[in-house]
Amino acid sequence: MKLARIVGWIVAPFVMVIVQWKALGRWMKVAGSAWAGTALVLWLTIIVAAAYTSPPQGRTVPAAAAGTTEHQTEPPQPTAAQLAAKAAAEAAARRRANARALLKKLEALPQLGQPKTFGGLKVTVDSLVERRSIGNSVVGATANGMFWLVRVSVENVGSSPTTVTDDQFTIETAPRTGAKVTTYSADSGDEMYLSNDPFPVLSLNPGVTGTGVIVFDMPTALDNDVHQYILNVSSGLFGPSQNFSLLKVPMGR
Repeated sequence: MKLARIVGWIVAPFVMVIVQWKALGRWMKVAGSAWAGTALVLWLTIIVAAAYTSPPQGRTVPAAAAGTTEHQTEPPQPTAAQLAAKAAAEAAARRRANARALLKKLEALPQLGQPKTFGGLKVTVDSLVERRSIGNSVVGATANGMFWLVRVSVENVGSSPTTVTDDQFTIETAPRTGAKVTTYSADSGDEMYLSNDPFPVLSLNPGVTGTGVIVFDMPTALDNDVHQYILNVSSGLFGPSQNFSLLKVPMGR
């Protein structure tokens, strides 16, 4: 019991002074009251300090308040290989789009075997073949690249005589957006070595049709790039001109 009273006076003197009040002498009452008041102040100070320094139960302390730094996860950056693959795919898509645009332009032109009337002429591109050389074992010519032999038929549908020469025929690169057009002229000097129908100078009266083969020394074979070229035909010095596709049938059909 004595030990319990000692602990009580140390831990809770404000309780002990009330319980032991009648048994205390005058000086013990004064001392006990003073100690009880001091202890009460100490207990209240501890309780208040604990309330302010401890977070409420069930509440999450922010990372910044706890003295830590919260890092946000950043999306991974693409690698050089991924960027290169994306650029290649975009370039391929642009090439396909340009090819489709070129296809539409070529399909809008007269094709092989389809006549077109303009400037008093009715022109048909009958055929297109290639040769590495023309002529025979005695006389002939070898192409610097590849001979393209274009057979054409020209009818005078006007009301007066007209003259048509191979200078009125050129092969051009098919028009592309932003691309420069390259023009190829007829090889008049080598046309003499053709065994069949070299293109003559045609003097055509109204209603008369002339036919011949025009030779072009081209830098490439037909199978590689025929769809990249068109035939341009002029009706005369001051007359209109007309483009023809060099395909047998429209592309994509």
